Amino acid sequence: MTFKLSGNISAGLIGVGNARDHSCLSRLLTDTFISEVYFYCVGQGNALINRLSPIYFETHEDILNHAIKNRVDLIICLDPELLIEGMLSTFTASGIAIFGPERAPSELEGSKKLMKNLLLSANLPTPKATFSNSLAQTLAYIERRPSCVLKSDVFLANAHLRTIVTRSKAHAQESAGLQAQEFERLGLEYSAIVEEKVCGEELSLHLFWDGESFFLLPPVKDYKQAGDGDTGPNTHGAAAIAHGMGYSQAFSEYLELEIIEPLLRALKLAGLTYRGIVYIGLIVKELEISILEINVRPGNPEFIALLKLIKSSLGEIIWNCSQAKLSSSKVVIHEDRITGVVFAMAKEYPEEITIEACSINGLDLINGIQGVEVYGEGIILEGIEYRINGGRVVAVASSGKSLAVLRTSIYAGLKHIEFDGKHYRGDLGFGINDRILNMALPTDKTTR
Repeated sequence: MTFKLSGNISAGLIGVGNARDHSCLSRLLTDTFISEVYFYCVGQGNALINRLSPIYFETHEDILNHAIKNRVDLIICLDPELLIEGMLSTFTASGIAIFGPERAPSELEGSKKLMKNLLLSANLPTPKATFSNSLAQTLAYIERRPSCVLKSDVFLANAHLRTIVTRSKAHAQESAGLQAQEFERLGLEYSAIVEEKVCGEELSLHLFWDGESFFLLPPVKDYKQAGDGDTGPNTHGAAAIAHGMGYSQAFSEYLELEIIEPLLRALKLAGLTYRGIVYIGLIVKELEISILEINVRPGNPEFIALLKLIKSSLGEIIWNCSQAKLSSSKVVIHEDRITGVVFAMAKEYPEEITIEACSINGLDLINGIQGVEVYGEGIILEGIEYRINGGRVVAVASSGKSLAVLRTSIYAGLKHIEFDGKHYRGDLGFGINDRILNMALPTDKTTR
């Protein structure tokens, strides 16, 4: 199904139907720059996004053929696994504009070693690390430095085994063994990174980048661990919070000169230029900054919070970015808002891959809470009953003029959702550093 709107650009969003796709699609459906929107779903989607009548496809070529036949002007893809598969490379010779990386830049998502080598080659600050090709090598490192971070080189769907922050030697040894078992279960050759643990506040940078110009979006903090106070195993992302007031001028200039511009130069020198979103995961401790990771797409759920801060037409920004004309965009931010999102998660998540299905109630009650939106992810519809179909079930998002207002709205929404074993982060705002998050930017900051 296509949605006819009032603009001039026909867009297609390709995704798997997660909460990030759902929030982006919802935003595009209200965008006056866009004339029509197709959602191409690879997989079964989720019960809430399926209300918007996605078109299901199994192959890249089928999506390409449909887009050509229906004269789609712009294709957007935000999903890491689809990008790693080379989804957008399918459109290279089609004449259709693309927003997102083709296959080569997407390898940064598929290989932590490639990403780490890029950072090291550009002399960018990043934690010390050792590349390991066997469990024995990893265990030998742990014996010397039990306080470390274990990272899978390749993209693992099981989030709590992809990146493990160790707590003790025994925990590190056990975790390394579990990670090795996951490689074996998937039939993959063992390949890991053992990284020095760096303490501090984590911060996610998101940039629109057209290969030349960039625009730095406001600061957003994501919460990876399942438990309050940053405890428990890692998830794919349990919550996120963003602040429209942005960074101080001094801190913004520091980030651009010392982190962003050198990284973008390194990407260009490596032949990894693309037009889309660059994600830079940082850890900040006083005046020291280290880069933990680079992604070539926005975070989930961070992008949900960021979209609620963008006042300008998202469609126009994406289109200009795809045309290497981002500098002509005037990206206006809601500076008076704090936005956030929290996932309601299944009881087995994130430790278990297989999630026990159970019924979900209360979703319709959230519609009566002003300013609160719900985006689906691990949820299906069987007959007339909503049921769990994944670890992160639904994301509840909102905005407010203060953290207190934001928390009240989101947790009111989460309270209405009922299913067996429901858990979520109850401490949205934990660890926010006022020095970074409560400093103003000029009202209508343009790209540089």
